[in-house]
Amino acid sequence: MKWLGQFDGQIEEGDGEEVIKQKARGFLLRMLGGTIFADHTGTLVNLCWLPLLEDFEKAGRYSWGSGTLATLYNGLCHVATKDLAQSVVGHYRHALDIMRPDEVEWMPYKPEVLDALPPYCRAGMAIWRASVPLICFSYVEMHQPERVMRQFDFRQHVPPTSNAIHPSHGYTLRNGQKDWGEFHRLLVRQWEERMAKVVAEGEPDLADHEYPSNNPYVLWYEQITRRYISRNGAAMASAMRCFGFLNKQHVQPLTPQQYGEVGRIGLLHLAKLSKHVRKQPPVHRRHVLPAEPILENPVIDEVQQELDQFGVEEQQQQQQQQDELPRENEELPVASSHEG
Repeated sequence: MKWLGQFDGQIEEGDGEEVIKQKARGFLLRMLGGTIFADHTGTLVNLCWLPLLEDFEKAGRYSWGSGTLATLYNGLCHVATKDLAQSVVGHYRHALDIMRPDEVEWMPYKPEVLDALPPYCRAGMAIWRASVPLICFSYVEMHQPERVMRQFDFRQHVPPTSNAIHPSHGYTLRNGQKDWGEFHRLLVRQWEERMAKVVAEGEPDLADHEYPSNNPYVLWYEQITRRYISRNGAAMASAMRCFGFLNKQHVQPLTPQQYGEVGRIGLLHLAKLSKHVRKQPPVHRRHVLPAEPILENPVIDEVQQELDQFGVEEQQQQQQQQDELPRENEELPVASSHEG
């Protein structure tokens, strides 16, 4: 990337046609490897993109958007499943887990948003709902719009069985040098038939927020999905469910003692997780996030003190029970013997 930094798109007086093309390829390669298809290194660019820039007219006909999505989906899966708790990724995992429904934009492709886009961004709208494989060299990810119909302003129902590619997320460039066009020829054929694989429009989605908990789609989704991507997020949700339970109108009202116990359980969860709430991410080698103020919570502090005291008392009780046990080689009293 450092070497490619010299290709800043500037054309100097006297540059011939071939030099201009070379500078253009260098600039495009830098953009492809540094932004659109960036990897975890942040400093290297794969030269697999360079042959695609040999013919500029042909390069303009490639579906760069589908290749970008294939790379993005593949990378998101690896980030979500690998143990990266000590990296900056851990902070964002936790932030996603504690998002509230009102913080989600349920219909991102609203008409006013689409109308504001330049024409070249809307050129492929006809295949935005095409259920086809997205291919980028070794990466193959299935585009399944029938599972995200709300994204297109249609009501979401229980979708058909997933047609994800196996092995999961295809191959990588480490699988050796291959003619990926030939290797994925059957999948390429599906992509070429994309106009015939567009998911039909559904009924308009009139809800501008989350669906109710008894909605058939919500019930199905909660059974098949992985709701959290971090342990802290799962534990935090347990605490929030306790407080949500207190706000519900029950057919049989709880006693004050029962309400107090539910609230106490929620506070205990929060006390244990207080250091993870809005926790600060570690300093990244290239990005430094602004620090957030740490807000004091006297209720949490009080419960934490109670937990600490409870832990001390529990240790003392365990030690007392240990002292009362007979030591090794010590004779048992006759009353404890089963012999006559």
